[in-house]
Amino acid sequence: MATELRMTYSQFDSLRLTPRVAARFPIPGAANLRITDVIYGTEHDRYRYVFRVEFTVGVVRPKRRRVRIGAFAEPRERGRNLPPSPVLLAPEKGSLVDQYRHLAPTAAARRQHAQGESAAAATKPTPPL
Repeated sequence: MATELRMTYSQFDSLRLTPRVAARFPIPGAANLRITDVIYGTEHDRYRYVFRVEFTVGVVRPKRRRVRIGAFAEPRERGRNLPPSPVLLAPEKGSLVDQYRHLAPTAAARRQHAQGESAAAATKPTPPL
């Protein structure tokens, strides 16, 4: 899937996303987050991450381990004052692959964006000398 989306795959959290995701995780009280199977790449002026996240929910007795696919993006330039996006979770319905597809940018949209950039560059007038 990563190749199809022109992104990169990492089996482990080699990018150290866990602390950044935990700070913005949308389920209150979720604990013991573990991120694996990360697909990442650049999208416009941001880094985009789609990943598998395991976490525990429940406070007292019925603690349960959950697995979902999540995503978030952050600015490519760390010095800029752009905030990271919130962490999004795919709907629980469907397989993990379906959840990845729900959150991952489509290959067609990425291709269209790349073609739009090259077309815009081709039609951009050159400044006079």
